Order: sequence, then structure tokens, then C-alpha cells
Amino acid sequence: MRALALSVCLLLAPAAAVPAPAQSASAHRDDLSRVPLNILDGLDLLRRDAADAPEEAEKSWLRGSALPDDGTTSANLRTFKRNDGDYQGFEVVSAQDLTQRIRVIYLALNYERQPHIVKLVVYRSGNGYILLQVNTNVDETTLEAVLQQSLAQKTQ
Repeated sequence: MRALALSVCLLLAPAAAVPAPAQSASAHRDDLSRVPLNILDGLDLLRRDAADAPEEAEKSWLRGSALPDDGTTSANLRTFKRNDGDYQGFEVVSAQDLTQRIRVIYLALNYERQPHIVKLVVYRSGNGYILLQVNTNVDETTLEAVLQQSLAQKTQ
């Protein structure tokens, strides 16, 4: 996992040095606007120091979804906190529209000791976005491919 964190830092470092501060802030706002409200609400719930924060975050993410509320995501979020310290916030690694209604989002969930990359696939319905898939265990190879694609698009 430390190799994953190092890979993320090494791949993001060149891109982070290129934009001017004003462009960086603007890009950050644009990235945040691509994350659905139910996902943002769940991430905000993780900031609380409440014992049920991971479960409440999972419920928020699954609002309106057909995915089972089986506790898998909240168990992983709880493990991240136990192993890596308090949740510190998140960053958008990538947000790509596959179609007009389907978006794939990669988030870096930042904890005290290391980040964890989460993949979310969402669908825009008439009532907002619905979570179709969540993967809290994104492997290093997948992440590197996503980062390379994201960096290539930013330099175009």
C-alpha cells in the first residue's frame, strides 16, 4: 500500500507543479462539481468522529441505489480509519463521463498515514445521481492507468 501511495505522489507531482495557483483553485472547484451531492454528503459524514460515521457515509452513498446495503463499504472505511488514522478529507483523482448519464469517479480518501483510492460509478437519473458501483480497493495498476489518462487529458 505504501508503494501505491508513493506512485500516486510521483504521478501527481509533475502535474501539480504546472498550473498557476488561480487555475489550480478553479480546477479544484470544477472537480468538486463533478462529485454527486449524495457522495459529498457521505464524505462529509466521514469527518465526524462519531462511531457510526462509516455506516452513515455508506447509507448516503447508497441513497436511491439498487446496491445492497451489506456493510461492505462501511467495513472498509472503518478499517482505513483503524489502520491509517483519522479521515482528513478527499481529492478528486479523476471524474470521467462515459456517457451523458454515466460517470466514473476516482477519489483519494486522505487519512493521517496514507490515502485510499475509491472508484465510484454513478448514473444520473431524473432524481439526481445513483451509485451503480463502489470499489474501495482500487489496485495500483488500475490507478496508474487512470492517472496517465487523466494527465494526458489535462495537457491537451
